[in-house]
Amino acid sequence: MVATTSPRPTVDVPRDVWLHIAQFVLDDDIRDKLLSFNSTFHDLSMRLRYETVTITEFNDETTWRLNRLRDPAVGWRVRTLTLRPNYRIRPPRQAPAEEPNTLRHIVNRVTGFAQRHFPNPAPEATGIQQTTALLVQILPYLTNVVDFQVDAWNLPPTAIDLGGFASAACSAFGKGLKSISLAGYPSILKEVVSSMPDLPSLDGLSLDFTNDIYSPDSSRDHELLVDSILPFVKQVAPQLRSLSVTSWTNLDFSELFARIGPFPRLESFATRAIFDQALATSTDGLTRLLVDSSATLKHVQLKLRPAKEGEPQLANWLCGAVDHHPTMLTNLKTLQLYPTTLSHGFDAAKQLIHRSSSTMTNLTIRDRYLSFGELEDILGGEATRIKKIQICVHTLSVRLLDLLANRCPELRHLILYVGRLGGCNDDGQEYSDPVGIFDTGPKNSFDSHLS
Repeated sequence: MVATTSPRPTVDVPRDVWLHIAQFVLDDDIRDKLLSFNSTFHDLSMRLRYETVTITEFNDETTWRLNRLRDPAVGWRVRTLTLRPNYRIRPPRQAPAEEPNTLRHIVNRVTGFAQRHFPNPAPEATGIQQTTALLVQILPYLTNVVDFQVDAWNLPPTAIDLGGFASAACSAFGKGLKSISLAGYPSILKEVVSSMPDLPSLDGLSLDFTNDIYSPDSSRDHELLVDSILPFVKQVAPQLRSLSVTSWTNLDFSELFARIGPFPRLESFATRAIFDQALATSTDGLTRLLVDSSATLKHVQLKLRPAKEGEPQLANWLCGAVDHHPTMLTNLKTLQLYPTTLSHGFDAAKQLIHRSSSTMTNLTIRDRYLSFGELEDILGGEATRIKKIQICVHTLSVRLLDLLANRCPELRHLILYVGRLGGCNDDGQEYSDPVGIFDTGPKNSFDSHLS
C-alpha cells in the first residue's frame, strides 16, 4: 500500500484583505522574505525592489541589477529612474620621503613618460562609461518611468555622453514622463535639456544649480542659463504644476525669473538661494511670477537668505511685494519662508500668513527665533486649520504649548527648534534656562495631537 499525501489546502482570501494585512508587515520583510508567498506579496515585493532604480555605484552589482531590468516583467515596474554618479575626486598622492635610489629614479622617469604620452583612462571613469552604455541599452525596457532624476554636480564634463543618455531616455519614456529633477552646473544641465525636446506629459520640474568645479566661468554659465536653460523652462511652463529652482552658486537669476512663464497651472513653487546674489539685478521677475500665479499657487517655499548685509534688501522686497500686491498668495496651503530679523520683514510675513489663514495647513518659519508675542501675532486671534508647523522659539513654555493647542486644534505634527526651556517657580512665575546653543538648539518633535 502506497501512502499518499493530500495537497496543502489553499486559502482563498481576496486581494484587498492581503493588501490590508501587508500594512502591518515591514517593507524589508515583504521585499526579502515574502516574494513567493502569494501573488499579492509577489507584486508588492517586486514593487519595493524595482519601482525606484538609483544608479550611484558602477560595479558588478549595478551591472547585474541593470541586466535584470531586461526582463519585461521587471522593466515595466520602474517608475523612478535616478542617475547619481558617485564620482570621487581623489587628491594627488604624496610620495613618501625615501633615500635616493638610482634604479628607482630611472623607473619613475620611464613610468612618468609613459603615463604622459600613453595615458590609460581612469578606472572609475571607465566604469561610469560602461555602466551608462549598459543603461542606455536597458532604457527601451523602462516604458513606465514617470520620474527622471539626474544628479551630476561633480561629474567631469567628458566622463559620459550625458546628452546621448538623455536623448535615449526621452525616446524610451519621454511621452509619459511627468517629473524631471536635474542637479549640476549649467553646462551639464544644458546637455540634458537640449536633448529632451518633446515632453508632452511633464508637469514637474526641479533645477538645482551648482558650481562648475572643473572650469569655473561665471560669464559662460550665465550665457548657458539664458541661452539654453531658459528656453527649455519657457517651453514647458504652460504645462507645469510644480517648479523648483535652487542655486548653490553666485549666478544672477534675475533674467531667468523675468523671462520664464507664464505658468497658468502652477500649484507649487520653491526657490532656494542667497537672496542678494540670485536677485542681484532685479527682484521684479520673482515678484511677477508670484503675483501672476497666485490664482493657482497652493504651496510656496521661499528659502531666501541674504549674504552679509543683505537683510534690509530682503525685508524691503518682501514688504514691498506684500504691500503693493494685495492679491498675491491668498489661498496657500503650505508656506515656508525666512521673514528676516527686521521688524518690517516680520510684519510682511505675518500679513502674508494671515491672507491664507482659512486655507493654510502647513507653516514653516525658518531661521528666526520667535518670542511668545510674535508667535501669537502670526497665529492670529482665531483657530486655524494648520496641521503641521515648524518654527524656532526663544523659550519653550507651558503657555506656548497652550497657545498652539488653542489656535491650532487640528495640529498633528510640530517641530520646534528651542533656544531656552521655560518653567515655573514656586510663585507660579515663568522663568527660562538655556538649552544647548542658542541658534542650534535641540529639536523636539511632537507627532500627536496637542490637546
